[in-house]
Amino acid sequence: MYRVIAFPPPERAGVQTPEAGARKKSHRPLNVPISKVWLQLLPGHSLSRQIARSFSLQMLATALTQAGSFLGLLVVARILGKEQFGRFALVQGTVNTLIGLGALGLGITATKYVSEYRVSQPQRAGRILGLSQSILLLVRFLLADIMPAPPAAARFALFSQR
Repeated sequence: MYRVIAFPPPERAGVQTPEAGARKKSHRPLNVPISKVWLQLLPGHSLSRQIARSFSLQMLATALTQAGSFLGLLVVARILGKEQFGRFALVQGTVNTLIGLGALGLGITATKYVSEYRVSQPQRAGRILGLSQSILLLVRFLLADIMPAPPAAARFALFSQR
């Protein structure tokens, strides 16, 4: 989380300090969090500062989520053992693939077009939202009808003794 960052002395940055003559003219490392450094470089309440702060928080949340998921999988692996965890990973991978296929990227598509047309053509934005939701519901019902066996397959894969 902490990195050593070299900053020029204040004299070189155009800032006059009382002890300017006493300082050595070289870069000095600072041990401060990078997020604080780059937030200090941005103006007080600017949009870029808000974006930088949101980005920092989002990255922290993503890192914590990934770390928690990893630790949780380590615990599950220790509890289940090699063979059962392999089955669990197979089922989990299949479910994640089906979730990705079921979404069809409609969320991103709807976000793009709604943000583009929400002011200029609100009726068109509403039609795009309705169409996206209808397609998503249709695909989900079709997947549920075509593939009624995943719970049974998961139960078989996880709990059958071979």
